[in-house]
Amino acid sequence: MPKLVIVRLEPEDNSIRNWGCINCWKFVAVFALAILLLPVGCGGLYYYAHKYSDFKNDQEFQVILHSSLMPLGLISINGMSILSYRICRCMFRMNIKILHAALHTATLGIIGFGLYEVWEYHSSKSIEHLVSLHSQIGALTVGLFCAQYLMGLMSFIGLLACENVTDTARADFIPIHAAVGRMIFLLAIASCITGISQKIFTLDAKTRDDKLSLASTCAGAVIALGIVSMYILTTERLRYKAHILSNTSEE
Repeated sequence: MPKLVIVRLEPEDNSIRNWGCINCWKFVAVFALAILLLPVGCGGLYYYAHKYSDFKNDQEFQVILHSSLMPLGLISINGMSILSYRICRCMFRMNIKILHAALHTATLGIIGFGLYEVWEYHSSKSIEHLVSLHSQIGALTVGLFCAQYLMGLMSFIGLLACENVTDTARADFIPIHAAVGRMIFLLAIASCITGISQKIFTLDAKTRDDKLSLASTCAGAVIALGIVSMYILTTERLRYKAHILSNTSEE
């Protein structure tokens, strides 16, 4: 009768793991620096667009927090989490899973605070919620991220609680989880770009002309980050070799 066989494959060539250990930290340092500059740029765009000299205006400061925290969470930290399986190949797989989960948890807290700030700002100004393309894409992105987080958490708990029983289900879930994760990352980039465009075109003509180069730089950096990230994710050479393979055999 057919019997399910679970096979775990580890990297056959230790040079692959050694290459990752030697180069991983350099790659992480450069990439982390690049993506952490993103929320600084987006927040700075809002800051200088209004020519603030201090943060005494709490309501406007809420907008600056939102424009900094959302890219920091959904693009910077979430991007590092997605790429953790590519750039941290010198780590054991369970350690990568823990890092992946920890970064996603940090993302959830950051975007939650960012959403709270902009919701309070809209409420204080009697601005309607979810009427712009930016807010609608953002809401879709956050909704998908929360659903993805819950499903990933359930899979991780299943791994810890009953690894052998859940092997097949988790193996089937991994491609879906990866595809949805990439979709969320790209939607976050789209939301960021539409947010930058929305802010720039609501300014008066003189301020808009002064800040257009900064806005274009921020948008270009976001697009470049998306291209580089997708290249890393689709490069087979950087793929983590350890995985779960399910097949059937006859007794």
